[in-house]
This record gives sequence, structure tokens and C-alpha cells, in this order.
Amino acid sequence: MKNLALALIAATAFVATPALAQPIVLTDTAGTGPVIIRGSRVISDVKPIDMNLTPVPGSRYAYTNDAGQIVIQASRFNSINVTKN
Repeated sequence: MKNLALALIAATAFVATPALAQPIVLTDTAGTGPVIIRGSRVISDVKPIDMNLTPVPGSRYAYTNDAGQIVIQASRFNSINVTKN
């Protein structure tokens, strides 16, 4: 899970303002995949166990929840690409 968190911290540097929106590229090293939310909707196959979110240090868009899942808050302007490592 820590490897995924580190990959997400690096990946969130690609997230920009709507006028400059770029794809969010994530590498899933844990094999579980992140929870991805857009607004109040879950758009990923992975569903959150809980939504008590704590920000990932150094990231504006990545969070963890009490269950240890990674949660990404994406804007409607970002495309998201998750690759498995």
C-alpha cells in the first residue's frame, strides 16, 4: 500500500487546473487498485470501504481511508489511466 501511495504522490503532479487538465496516470503496485471518485460518484471498479478520508502528504488529490485504500478525487476534466505493475 505504501508503494501505491508513493506512486500516487508522484502521479498527482500531472493533475492540473481545468484549463490545463491533463490525464491522471497511476501505477497500481499493490494490485488492489485505487478508489476513484468524481464529485460524489465512485467511478472505479473498486468501491470504498469507508469515506473517512485523510490527505496523502504532498498531494492535492490523493487520500487514504481508515481501511487503507487509496482514494483519488478527480475533476470532470481529467482522464484517468490506471496501470498494474
